[in-house]
Amino acid sequence: MDTYTTWKKNARLLYRQLHTSALLWPSPSVDWLPDTLDPNGRYPQHRILLGTESNLVNATESLLITGTSLPNFQHPSFHEVGNFDYSSELNEFRSSLPIEKQRHTNELIRPTGPAGTAGTVPPRERLNPQSTETSELQTQLHSIAAGTSADAAADLGGDMQQQAHVSNSIGLIQRIPHCGDITTIRHCPQNPDLIATASSNGKARVFDRTRKPLGLTNTETYEDTADIVFDFHSDDLWTVAWNHVKAYTLATGANDSTIAIWDLNRQFTSPESKNSTCTMTSPHKVFANVHQDGVNSVAWIPTHDSLLLSAGEDGNCRLWDTRGKCDSAVVELASCNVSVNSIDIDKAHPFSFAAGDSAGHIHFMDLRQTSSPLTTKKDTHSSSVTVVKYHPSKSILATASMDSTAVLWSPLSEPLFTHRGHILPVNDLAFAPLQERILVATASNDNSVHVWEPLLE
Repeated sequence: MDTYTTWKKNARLLYRQLHTSALLWPSPSVDWLPDTLDPNGRYPQHRILLGTESNLVNATESLLITGTSLPNFQHPSFHEVGNFDYSSELNEFRSSLPIEKQRHTNELIRPTGPAGTAGTVPPRERLNPQSTETSELQTQLHSIAAGTSADAAADLGGDMQQQAHVSNSIGLIQRIPHCGDITTIRHCPQNPDLIATASSNGKARVFDRTRKPLGLTNTETYEDTADIVFDFHSDDLWTVAWNHVKAYTLATGANDSTIAIWDLNRQFTSPESKNSTCTMTSPHKVFANVHQDGVNSVAWIPTHDSLLLSAGEDGNCRLWDTRGKCDSAVVELASCNVSVNSIDIDKAHPFSFAAGDSAGHIHFMDLRQTSSPLTTKKDTHSSSVTVVKYHPSKSILATASMDSTAVLWSPLSEPLFTHRGHILPVNDLAFAPLQERILVATASNDNSVHVWEPLLE
């Protein structure tokens, strides 16, 4: 707690912008959708995928699509001296422009896309007065603003070009009931309206967001609202990954030591009814006995349509080729000695990847050097690593841990920045799909989601 208190006092000096939002339930996963409303405006609107983890308090969990408006520091209004007043009391420039009025927490942000338009939709009537979800429907997502009042949210610290923004700009767009818990959420790169989830009951699901009601739906329903259910694995399912080259191809990995490849182009026919669910039990390809004691993470090589990397409880990382009939790994890398929880591949250098293990170590590896990692960092995280994730265009790595921190790593594999704003383990993180900026979302067991952009200059 002392670490958090120190961070809280100094947060405005560490970030270009920071948004901290409280949830009724912790989100086990987080993912950014790639589309942006008004990308060149002063406050472009982004969408973020979240989930709920109520530990069986609710009859069903929820897949949440949220929206947040974040400042665009390239907008001319952030560079014109006339838009800022000098405060002699604070010894800094403060924006003289009116802060955009935040939407009321009981309104919904209308989803946007190729055919979408901005606006708000009136909320539905209170659904179920006895529902545990009711308080969440009323409060939705609200800001705790890192100890700073929302009235001053756009005027914190820094100079006129770099101000730490804190706001309550995260709001609910759409809630989709989800049968079973959620361990992972990932959008389809070829069609972001398709969202895949993993569950500890061994099932993966795909939801078409456009086929679901826009408003708040009663999450006490016991019906499975997924458009596709993949019912193949016999144990906990922790990881799903879409292929970025071969459209609509999904990989799933589970504790039953198998990896299943699903080709929706070949295997799926869209049901006529919007309420219909297609259940698929036969994958396009299966790799058995992939890792002893289970598969924890899978990641496609971003420039290849058939090469898949996996990591597991046995501490090994292996490369698989989905084209041939051979069911054995084409490359086996040196063991990390303890279970590997997460892997991700450097989009800028597809031979390079990072692995995070249960001892808190970060391994920087290369597919061309199988005998040992390029380097291993042991002292940054003090507990198990939960996720590693590379920036979409830079060789910047982000890692999160059970020690409640998230760390950015430089291309030289050195710690660059540590986010200490969470007080419980960080479940997942994701980079915003922005080529030149480093904007991160982190979801934690402390029932919060943070969106932050560090000051690295």
